[in-house]
Amino acid sequence: MRDQELQSISIIDRQSHTIQAGRSDEGVTLGDILQRLLFHRWFIAACAVACIALSLLYLKLRPSVYEASAVLRIDSGRAEALAISDRPATAPTEPGETLHTEIVLLKSDDVAIRTLNSLSEDEFTKFIGLRRGPNLIPLDVQKLSDQQQSWMTKLEKAITVKQIDGTQLINLTVRSYDPNVAAAIGNAVVRAYTVQTFENRAHSVAQLRTWLSSQMDDLKKHVEVAQAKLTDFEEANEVVDTPGASNSILDRLHFLSERLSTAQSDTIVKEAQLRAARGGSPSELTTLFPNPKLNTLQAAQGTLAAQYTQLSSKFGPKYPPLVDLAKQMHHMDVDISQESQSVLERLNADYAGAKRVQGMLQSEYDKQVELAFKLTRNQATYSVLQRDLAASRELYDALRRKLQQATVDAEVGGLNTMLVQGARVPMEPAGPKKIFIVLGSLLVGLFAGGVAAFISDGASDRVRGAQQIERELGLPVLAHVSNVFKELEISQQDGGVATRRVPMVLTAPSSKAAGEIRALRNSVVLAGQARTVLVTSGSPEEGALPVSVNLAVLLAHSGARVLLVDTDLHKPRAQDEFGVPNGPGLGEYLAGQSPAPEPIRPVAHLENLFMVTGGHAPPNSFELLSSPTMRILLMSWKKEFDYVILIGTPLLVTNIGVLLASWADATVLLTQNGQSRLRELKKIRDMLLHNRARIQGVVLSEASRKSVSRRKASQRKETRHVYPELHKKAEGE
Repeated sequence: MRDQELQSISIIDRQSHTIQAGRSDEGVTLGDILQRLLFHRWFIAACAVACIALSLLYLKLRPSVYEASAVLRIDSGRAEALAISDRPATAPTEPGETLHTEIVLLKSDDVAIRTLNSLSEDEFTKFIGLRRGPNLIPLDVQKLSDQQQSWMTKLEKAITVKQIDGTQLINLTVRSYDPNVAAAIGNAVVRAYTVQTFENRAHSVAQLRTWLSSQMDDLKKHVEVAQAKLTDFEEANEVVDTPGASNSILDRLHFLSERLSTAQSDTIVKEAQLRAARGGSPSELTTLFPNPKLNTLQAAQGTLAAQYTQLSSKFGPKYPPLVDLAKQMHHMDVDISQESQSVLERLNADYAGAKRVQGMLQSEYDKQVELAFKLTRNQATYSVLQRDLAASRELYDALRRKLQQATVDAEVGGLNTMLVQGARVPMEPAGPKKIFIVLGSLLVGLFAGGVAAFISDGASDRVRGAQQIERELGLPVLAHVSNVFKELEISQQDGGVATRRVPMVLTAPSSKAAGEIRALRNSVVLAGQARTVLVTSGSPEEGALPVSVNLAVLLAHSGARVLLVDTDLHKPRAQDEFGVPNGPGLGEYLAGQSPAPEPIRPVAHLENLFMVTGGHAPPNSFELLSSPTMRILLMSWKKEFDYVILIGTPLLVTNIGVLLASWADATVLLTQNGQSRLRELKKIRDMLLHNRARIQGVVLSEASRKSVSRRKASQRKETRHVYPELHKKAEGE
């Protein structure tokens, strides 16, 4: 009858066992990750608190930074410094290139030197942290001192210049620990940039105006000479007026005279441009004759110079990046020189073309004059003198207008920078952003703690789930239990209240823990011939006792006669789980101090559950577990009961449990997830297999951090005090 009941139980529970086994084959899920994070929650929280504390310390030590901003408008349409319409045509310049060039000029060394020199002694000291002294930085200095270079580097780092997208506006931002100094430096940079730009343009125009003035003096003398010749001719020939004869020779002569005058004017203008280009630097050449490529090269040259200045203040001239920058600057100088030479060659070509045209017109004009002389010498001579005088006067007047227009345009065009908004003293600090820093440190701390926890888990050899056990040990995982005890408060006779743990399958039969123990029971039932089952572990407090008690209760609920035997004679604890007396038990019987132990019923309503306690064993009774008496007693129990559940001793502490495992029909090994070590489990597995023990599988248990700490303390205590001699003997063997 009992065999039929057991068979029906195995059929009913086969489906739940299959589901439990299938779960062990799943990969790492989000729940597993959250479980590991929850397990390390205190470590992760400590990392987050440490990061927040560091961020608060950083905020306390770092002073507030203030930002003052000024807005400039760069109108590229007003950059035509010279109003000479006959200069060589150039490709249109993109607004972005012009603004980028102006941004580079804003951050140039000349503007920085002017800015530092314009600051007051108090502003300079607050910004740099040192007194400047009486000597200013010369604008034409060839080499800066280390201290001066550090001043300029600090100013460069404090200034940020950006174009406002889609506009001609440039935003200049200055950062400083003093709000007044930030505003003062912002306005000083704007003034220095404006003065620098105006002086560059004025210098270029002054050179061109000087040469044009000399040419106008020559033209003026030529007009005077032509006027004298015309007067002398009229007096010598008594000419009052020469009527304009309408014939082809005179008409052609008139036409050639006009063209020749135009060609001469063009030649003089081209020569003026050529002379101005030859006498100016590349920057002045760009101002006079805008060239997109030359502008881009000069902007890149300014960027490289700034990088070279910044690195040279920290490293020596042999520092590889400095050497590379020097080479790049040399190549950039060569490119700028070549591009400047290209502009000069184009101007030379224009001037040579104008000269050729003038020469051809002059030659043709001379021929026509000879023809006119043949027609009427007096009339031709008189016309020539008149034309020469008129042309000279016209050219002189034209150049005078160009010179006046160039001067006015240079002065107006030099003011192409307009201040839209000056820098004002900021009222609130721009940084540091306290809330963002604290939140960022919190996120960094949580992330670092999580990563450190997972790295620690990956680097250690602790058990991390059922898959690892099956892969590393080659043993099936029978169940994955979490909490199989429930603490109850029980009144004592003296009026006090004691807390005692009660098997979970009795207090909460529908709980998850009870379902996990049922999966273990199903594995035992389905094993068939497994009548004697040893439930043991590697170390104390890994769950062998609660799993054994709950397994025995479930088997008894199934209708089977079950005997629960506590073989841990030095520290029997099974009686405490049911609240029954401890003796006399197995220890007294093996020591010959009492008759064979009579199994007792620990639970009143479970008539099929019996238990043999460990008793009050003498010191040498532990060795008696390996005696023939114990084996005979075990065989008699096997005949009397359907299942004999043996509560084993920790195998890493004493090797007596190995002998019991070789006598039992099956051995269930308890291990704790996240605490037990794989190398210890492999050692236990090899030891059991070497002694021909039949390992049915592994039960993976979970425990809270509090119970883990309690288990470790108990393990140390038992290793040092409860099993001292047995532990030494086990280590020797």
